[in-house]
Formats: sequence, C-alpha cells, structure tokens
Amino acid sequence: IKSVTKKDNTYLVLLESGGEIIFSSKKDLITQISSLQFILQRLTMEGRRFTRLDLSFDKPVIVLEK
Repeated sequence: IKSVTKKDNTYLVLLESGGEIIFSSKKDLITQISSLQFILQRLTMEGRRFTRLDLSFDKPVIVLEK
C-alpha cells in the first residue's frame, strides 16, 4: 500500500502497483474486504489486473488494465 486518503464518505487506497481501491465509510468494512478478496482471487485466476476497484457502490465497479 502506497497511501490511504479519506475523502467525504470514502477511503482511497493507492497501491504500489499503481492501482487504486475505493472503500465506503458508510458500508461494513468486513463485507467490502470480503468482496475485495473474492474479486482479487477471480482476477488472479483469469490473469487480469485492475487499475481501479470501487467497492463504494452496491455492485463493485472494476476498471481493468488494457
């Protein structure tokens, strides 16, 4: 993890790899982390990488590397 910034109702986590993850401070953190683990597992199995992963919505928004 490169840095963590709180802005309004979200936490922005910047990764050393250049990717970013957004968490909502209004949603259960454990649930968001579980979703993150599941998504990372699937992306790893598929050999894909993300540039942005937004967990602040009801359904996560994933922006993949080109």
